[in-house]
Amino acid sequence: MLLIGLWGLGCSECEVDYDCPGTRICTDGVCEAFVCRRNEDCPPGNQCAANACRENPAQPAPDAPDAIVIGPGR
Repeated sequence: MLLIGLWGLGCSECEVDYDCPGTRICTDGVCEAFVCRRNEDCPPGNQCAANACRENPAQPAPDAPDAIVIGPGR
């Protein structure tokens, strides 16, 4: 009985996505529902981290561009 318990300590539920059923993915050795793999999988203003979309830290506003002159210069 002890041998069976020790055997399970080093095992995880999955190593790669193919080890998980259906559309579930492997994250840190556990099969879970897919949320994201890349930032593009998340709504705008969020980033993907460990299969979870999280808000990006506040980004400073870019400097205003210099004036743009359209037409002949004088």
